[in-house]
Amino acid sequence: MLKEFSCGAVIYKMENNNPVFLLVLSKISEKWGFQKGMLKMARLK
Repeated sequence: MLKEFSCGAVIYKMENNNPVFLLVLSKISEKWGFQKGMLKMARLK
């Protein structure tokens, strides 16, 4: 069975006691979302 391991973080800062989030725009789907990534297998061992 194939397993997929993903990682990510939600980047934000506080402005006037309100969170402001960092979003990225996908070039493929043209949708906004949070940054995400894949782990390299060497890092899982």
